[in-house]
Order: sequence, then C-alpha cells, then structure tokens
Amino acid sequence: MRDIKFGNLLEQLLHLSNQKKSALAKELGYDVSYISKWIAGKNLPTQKSISDVCKITSKFIVDSLSISNMQELKNYFEIDEGLESNSILAEYLEQSLKEAYMYTA
Repeated sequence: MRDIKFGNLLEQLLHLSNQKKSALAKELGYDVSYISKWIAGKNLPTQKSISDVCKITSKFIVDSLSISNMQELKNYFEIDEGLESNSILAEYLEQSLKEAYMYTA
C-alpha cells in the first residue's frame, strides 16, 4: 500500500464508503474543488494541515461504512477479519493516508 498516490487512495476510500467529495469537503471545511484537485493529483493538502486532513478523513470514512462496505475496505487493505474496532481501523486509514501523502509529495 506504500506506493499509492494520495489522490488515488482518497478516491478509493470515498468509493468504498459510498461517499461524495462534497460530503468530505463539508466535513473538512474545504471547498469541494480542493478535494477534486487532491484526487486529480493537481494539488495536495499543505504540510501544516495534512495531519488534521488525514485524521478527519479517516474518521469520516469509517463512520460512514456499512457492514458490507467495511468488509470491502478490509479486503482492499488486506486487514485482518478480526479487527472490529472502528478506532483502530480509523488509525490504520489515517496512517495509510499520511504514507500516501509522503509518497506523493
């Protein structure tokens, strides 16, 4: 999972959680155009904001997952089936987003 760009991972997370860019933008307090630019790879969040962006995004994604979507997400990331804690899953996604950001930057 280390060789994935930030925008690609963000797009995949939105897809797996059946969420829209506009809903994430609202959650983050950004205009949807910023989210679109991140996904397209035309821009990235600032280094100053990346920690908050990753934390809020991962919690937003996990909180919006249905049971079947959670299973898809676990399969995509090859996460242990026994992982039941949403907080641990959110931490995993947060770390994955940060790694993708570092790889992209």
